[in-house]
Amino acid sequence: MASLLSGESGHHTYAPLSHAQTLSICQHLEAMVRELQGQTAELRRDLGHTDSNVAQLRSALGTSNAAVHTLQEGHVSAKNSIETLRKELVRTGNKVNKLGQGLEQVTEACSSVRETHNVTNTTVAMMKQDAVKLTGRIDYLQQSLETDIAGDSAQQKNQLQQA
Repeated sequence: MASLLSGESGHHTYAPLSHAQTLSICQHLEAMVRELQGQTAELRRDLGHTDSNVAQLRSALGTSNAAVHTLQEGHVSAKNSIETLRKELVRTGNKVNKLGQGLEQVTEACSSVRETHNVTNTTVAMMKQDAVKLTGRIDYLQQSLETDIAGDSAQQKNQLQQA
């Protein structure tokens, strides 16, 4: 009957349809209507599932938007922390440079103190040598004086005894 409905059957449009043909067409159309109703019911069911899925997506979208917002806030916070760290790194670098300069000055001062210490040690060594020489001279003078004084006092004793 589908061929009759589509016009491919060779039936002339001016000839009336028989009762069997009319019933066949009606049954065929009724079957098509039932098929369409079934498809419509399936589409409605699928539309209901789609609505449910859309509602779930909207719910998930809210959660996703909140997560994105949280990530954006975290990004801003991380960016601020990084900027703070950069500034602290610059300050630390400047302090390290100053400490390096101070270390160089201390190193130069230590070198100067070492040189002065060496000069002082040389001077002390020379003074010790001079003290040893002076000690020898003092001992010689003391002996000479004792000998001269002893000789003079012996002479004076003799003179006193003779007088």
